Amino acid sequence: MEFISPAEDILGTKIDIIDGIREADLIYKGMLLLDGMQTGTHLIMDIGGGSTEFILIKEGKKAWSNSYPLGVGILHELFHKSDPITLSELEALKTYVLETIADMIAHIKEHKPAFLAGASGSFEILQSMSGYEISHHEISHIDVQQFYDLHDIIINADETERAMLQGLPPERIKLIVVGMALKKIIVDLIRPQSILVSPYALKEGVIHEMLSF
Repeated sequence: MEFISPAEDILGTKIDIIDGIREADLIYKGMLLLDGMQTGTHLIMDIGGGSTEFILIKEGKKAWSNSYPLGVGILHELFHKSDPITLSELEALKTYVLETIADMIAHIKEHKPAFLAGASGSFEILQSMSGYEISHHEISHIDVQQFYDLHDIIINADETERAMLQGLPPERIKLIVVGMALKKIIVDLIRPQSILVSPYALKEGVIHEMLSF
């Protein structure tokens, strides 16, 4: 409330706080506006600072969704103690993540998503670091092997080395390590044909919902 009350005074309107499930629903609605998301089976992943949302969609319909306290801010605080991060820290992070998403693993086995679709933000870094131009209105594809190559580079680099990596914004240098580790756990789980990067996410879902009334 230390932030909400002053913000409401400045804006002159009431601010609604949404939970993770509601956030996942809006992310789904935003990403579904893009060509390519209406067919096939996708696992949508939206990594935030405090939580990560997952949505399984099949032929454009939401099959399942959930929100977990697996944001990069939390994972960095819990596990990134050394620089470069150590193998034991990575193993501890992996164990924690897999225990947290245990219910999701059953849904992955049932629906067998062919694609991992990342919502903006940390997934756009995969584009910029791969040398691709970031699209603002279309789905982009990242080769899975390219992802693994980038993962290894980032995981094995210290902060100074990460600061010199082309395409990595300065504001991402600190948290990119646990973000890539989290993505790898999911990629290893579903073994996608391709990683999709969506420029649309929550805000597009909000706009679409508002215009639909």
